[in-house]
Amino acid sequence: FGSSNLAPPPRRRAASAEARAMKTPACRRSVLGLSLALGLFRDAAGRALVRGGTGHPVTKVISMMQELKAKAEEEGKVEEVAFGKFQHWCKNSLSTLSKAMKEGEEATEELQGKVDSGKKEIESLTGEIKELEEQLADHDVKAADAKAVRDEEKATYAQASADMKLTIAACGEAISALQASRPAGGFLDLSSSRARRALSQVAAVAGDRASDKLGEVLRAAQEPEEPRPKLIAGGDREAHVQKYSFKSGSVIEMLKELKQDFEDELVEADKAETNAENAYGLEKQAREEAISAAQASKTEKEDSKGAISGDVAAWKGELQGVTSDYAADKKAMADTETSCTTKAQEWKERSAIRAGEIEALRVASEILAKVTGVRTEAPENPALPPSPVALLQLVKGGSPVQKAIELLRGE
Repeated sequence: FGSSNLAPPPRRRAASAEARAMKTPACRRSVLGLSLALGLFRDAAGRALVRGGTGHPVTKVISMMQELKAKAEEEGKVEEVAFGKFQHWCKNSLSTLSKAMKEGEEATEELQGKVDSGKKEIESLTGEIKELEEQLADHDVKAADAKAVRDEEKATYAQASADMKLTIAACGEAISALQASRPAGGFLDLSSSRARRALSQVAAVAGDRASDKLGEVLRAAQEPEEPRPKLIAGGDREAHVQKYSFKSGSVIEMLKELKQDFEDELVEADKAETNAENAYGLEKQAREEAISAAQASKTEKEDSKGAISGDVAAWKGELQGVTSDYAADKKAMADTETSCTTKAQEWKERSAIRAGEIEALRVASEILAKVTGVRTEAPENPALPPSPVALLQLVKGGSPVQKAIELLRGE
């Protein structure tokens, strides 16, 4: 290739301006892209010279860079749409998880309140049931004590009643015996065995209750009978019969009074026994009703306690599930926040890198177009592009672009 075909080198001032332009942050991040563009340019220019092509080789490089720029912009738009959807998902997910956690906190508070209230009610019912059990035990003790007293009273009454009946019968027998053996003189005759036996029986059962005179008679009746003397002559019997100074009629009246006293006492004893038995029956009935009421209340409270215990167990199960769900939601929220934050940071970094790449491709295209004089758009005054040989020599001779690349690499 002749030197006459080479285009004159650009002015140094222009080269300095290009170097300053390539020191921008976007160009600083695009050194690799620009190096690749120059490599493509060299390759395309060499092929054009070998094949004798008429088109400017840098045109394809610029077109390729513009296509890469357009593709990067399109990918950025697609990724921006995807990232927007992801942000929407993050917002909805965090909102849903936040709502679920709030509901979980409310459910936890409600269930914990139910569990605590149920426990207190169970504790209260347990105390009430214990009191009822103590009442029932007290009723049992009182019932046993009352029955023991009643049995003792009945035994005492039975014995007293029997004694009084025996005394009444003995008095009646004595009265009958004395009336049957009353002598003509009206004085008491104790020679009759029946009278003595009847009076002895009265003395045995009621001697301490008799009056002084009756007591004397009763004591005389209890004395052993003297042996009857041998009669010497007829008519001596009256002289030998043992007589007492009081008359039998007065003794009979005293026996009748004694008998009446015992009969009255027997009636009072019967009344007292009847009243005691009635009182015991009423007390027993009231106690049985109290026992029945206490037992019914105890059963009701035990049923309530069992039902509440079942509810508390169910609430605890629900609380455990809610607590587990809340923990899972909390972890999911933390993971989602981390993921969304990480991906947002990654998106920010990728967007910055992509913007730098797009800017680098734009600047590189402008630099190539400006250095080579190639227009990617139809000029108002069309002219032939510079010779490719001149461009190759420009690159070999240390073009401003190459110097700019070296400067940027040094940066």
